[in-house]
Amino acid sequence: MRLRLLQEIEVDKKVDREIRGGYCNCFPGKKKIFSESRYFKGTPPSWLVVAECADKIVGHIAIVERNIKICNNDAFIAGIQGVYVLPEYQEQNIFHNMMSLDIEEIQRLKYDYCLLFIVL
Repeated sequence: MRLRLLQEIEVDKKVDREIRGGYCNCFPGKKKIFSESRYFKGTPPSWLVVAECADKIVGHIAIVERNIKICNNDAFIAGIQGVYVLPEYQEQNIFHNMMSLDIEEIQRLKYDYCLLFIVL
């Protein structure tokens, strides 16, 4: 398995298509949405981590950046907006490995907070 950290501007059509396909596979109820876009509510991530096995993307985590106010204080946050690991690759520590790389990058970029965005 290989992990890659990509800035959004580095994502080419092939990677975009593979990520959308992974979302469709993992979230079949949202296939119509993910077949058209991998962005959560139209918002592109700032950067992302992909896990690849044999040149196939098998996992993905997208991170958005936001400047927000918390009790009148400015805060620079990282938001985890999209996560999947293909079913046949689950229970192999892929998510853990991707999150470890994300956490290293979050610490390097000195965000004030990191949040997990969840849609129920």
